Amino acid sequence: MWLPENYKPPSTTGGWLKPEAGETHKIRIMGSFAKPNEGVLCWEGWNQIDDGQGGIKRQPMRKPYTTEGYDTVHGYDEKGKPKHCWIIQVYHYDSDSAMIWAIAQRTIQDQLTVFTLDPDWGNPMTYDLKVTRQGAGLETKWSIVTGNKKNEPSKEMKSILQEAKIDVSQVFAKNGYGDNPFGALTESKDDLPF
Repeated sequence: MWLPENYKPPSTTGGWLKPEAGETHKIRIMGSFAKPNEGVLCWEGWNQIDDGQGGIKRQPMRKPYTTEGYDTVHGYDEKGKPKHCWIIQVYHYDSDSAMIWAIAQRTIQDQLTVFTLDPDWGNPMTYDLKVTRQGAGLETKWSIVTGNKKNEPSKEMKSILQEAKIDVSQVFAKNGYGDNPFGALTESKDDLPF
């Protein structure tokens, strides 16, 4: 057999962090919701659409975290239940790359909020996180563990994020259907993180 029997493709395809059951990912949050190019709060809904090739694909719609945004996404979502979602840029240790993490799971949002409000931890840009997913579907359980003492992101991490030129706010482009956020950041010094 050409591939090993236990081979599984990485769940970090396309630059978006999407942990699969049984996986743990070590990351560092590298953005702030105060800067839309680094992180956004939004409503997210999914629906099935024609893929243009005779098939069906799932397409997200994302709108800003406002009442109007909720109403728009509510009408689009196939179940009429849009989720409050955090979308933030991260550094991924195993792939040594810049990624985007869409956090729609309330348990993860709650855990990160607890760390952020704890004076011993505070801003998650100053410590590593290990994100673990167990199970699938309704049986999914998430856990987050802090991984080290507080310190600033390394020069290498900052450089990798700067080279990726991620503009997270591009998820709102095309009327909420999104554009590719990777490489979308302009050369303006004010737009670059760090």
